[in-house]
Amino acid sequence: MTPHALDDTRQRQALGWLIAIVIAFLALQSWNLTFRWVDDESWYAMPIPSVSQGQFNIPTVPGDDRFWPQPPILTYLATLVEAVSGPITPALARSVPLVFGCLTIVAAFALGRRLGGPMAGVLAAAFVGFDNLVFLAARTVRPEMLVAFFLLWTLTLLVPLLQGQAWRWRQAAGVAVVAALGLYSHPNGLMIPMTVVVLALLAGAMQRRIVFVLAFCVIYGLAMVPFVAWIAYYDMASGFESFRGHWFKRYARQAGGGSRWDVLLRLLTDEVGGRYRRNV
Repeated sequence: MTPHALDDTRQRQALGWLIAIVIAFLALQSWNLTFRWVDDESWYAMPIPSVSQGQFNIPTVPGDDRFWPQPPILTYLATLVEAVSGPITPALARSVPLVFGCLTIVAAFALGRRLGGPMAGVLAAAFVGFDNLVFLAARTVRPEMLVAFFLLWTLTLLVPLLQGQAWRWRQAAGVAVVAALGLYSHPNGLMIPMTVVVLALLAGAMQRRIVFVLAFCVIYGLAMVPFVAWIAYYDMASGFESFRGHWFKRYARQAGGGSRWDVLLRLLTDEVGGRYRRNV
């Protein structure tokens, strides 16, 4: 058998193992999928009825139409599932993170194969597919599974560039857009661009790494414009009250708030919201 034929055989075997791991993952997830594992998973499903009315809120109190400024990808995808399948059920709502659980296994396989060959990809997929935390996250209506997928996908795109492959602007754009989708899923997705910048700066083999970091930051900022516009559309009229309360008060408090950045962002949203109210 020639080396090329042997390599093709190994690739096919690795793909076979990947398919088997995904099937086993789905088989495990099929057990008691309607069981409520996490108490607060309803938060991301509650805004679904309001989306069809042009809003994005959690009706915890009758008549309360305040905007809920959490990153929206999971809720919008669940709304799409409801539009296709009919009234949302716990199992249907959990199908979104479940699909991303499968995609995360595939992304782990791709990253492992790129780093160490086909069998390394199989081992990476197995470690992810049979991890207890991944099992729970993939059957819970929360966005942690989405962030994990976008992180691994970003790293898969980034690794060849870190290893010295010549990069072009479209590759930097691909890395930046996928990294931005992590923050569109959950505030924790902010760790993805931070990871990209640190790895790029530390990668001695990377070509034009400073230029790449600058290009990545610019494109990442542009990719976040729709998210900023979405926040402004729903929350500017209230002076960004919901956004500030959810991001600055809650997350800043958890991170030991009161920093100069927290004060600066509060002043900025006060100014923008105040100007909007005066113009209206």
